[in-house]
Formats: sequence, C-alpha cells, structure tokens
Amino acid sequence: MENVKQQIVSCKEKLEEINDTVSALIIDGKAVNHVLDKDLEHQLMEISTKCASVICCRVSPKQKAMVSDLIFSTNRVFYFIATFA
Repeated sequence: MENVKQQIVSCKEKLEEINDTVSALIIDGKAVNHVLDKDLEHQLMEISTKCASVICCRVSPKQKAMVSDLIFSTNRVFYFIATFA
C-alpha cells in the first residue's frame, strides 16, 4: 500500500510540473483495487480531474461500476464518459 501512495504522490508532482500539457491517466485492475480504498479515493479524483482522459484497463465489471460511481458522486460536469465491455 505504501508503494501505491508513493506512486500517487509522484503522479501528482509530475502533473504539477507539466501543468499546461494535456495528460491521461491509465490505470489497471490491480491498481484500481488499491486506489478505491477510502483513504485514496480522494487522491484518485484529484489526479483524474487534472487529466484530459482516464483509461481503466483490465478491470472487472464491479471495478468499472465502482469507478463510475466514484466519478458521478463528485457532482462535477464531465463532457464525455464512455464505458466499453
């Protein structure tokens, strides 16, 4: 879990460095398990909202639903949200 927290901090720092550059977050199913922990959800949303795209790959239908619920629970406006099987 500490490794995941370190990677999140590193990602946030890099996003601040490249402030004006369009970015994307790509996260796999194993990482989704960690970041959907209540302690890390907020940080995932902070990173996600700074990116033009967020791609979740190799996730289960349950994980996809959990990520979607997290996004919609923020009450932010998103221009395009798509999920693929």
